[in-house]
Amino acid sequence: MATSSKRVRKPNFSEKEATKLLELVDKNIETINQTASTLRANAVKKAAWQEIAKEVSATSLVHRDEDECRKKWRDLKRAVSAYRTHCRGTGGGQPQPEPPFYEWIFKNLRDSVALEGIPVNILDTWDNSVPLILPGDITIMDVNNGK
Repeated sequence: MATSSKRVRKPNFSEKEATKLLELVDKNIETINQTASTLRANAVKKAAWQEIAKEVSATSLVHRDEDECRKKWRDLKRAVSAYRTHCRGTGGGQPQPEPPFYEWIFKNLRDSVALEGIPVNILDTWDNSVPLILPGDITIMDVNNGK
């Protein structure tokens, strides 16, 4: 007969560990979110996650490896995304509770991902009848009429 061995679960991330994880992710956000997948870029990302895991482990009695920290970060982002999707829904059902660290994650995701996109030439979308006032007391008038 085969002996059955149960997998031993680690405890959930404590609030202290999750807070430390978010601080370290914030510090390394550009490295972690790199889209390049070259050998060098992957090595840099792996080193960043190893350093994050080392510092998170130092804050508690539980050892966390890089895969656990990476998964926790991914799960936190997914929880925020699911919450935002639920909030944009048309109703029905009970309201969903706000996920932990919602404000911090949403702010950082919005700053690093959602605002990046296709650059828009402001003069292409500008109503020529209204002067455009920029910071530093610079005013752009109707470019076509030369005013």
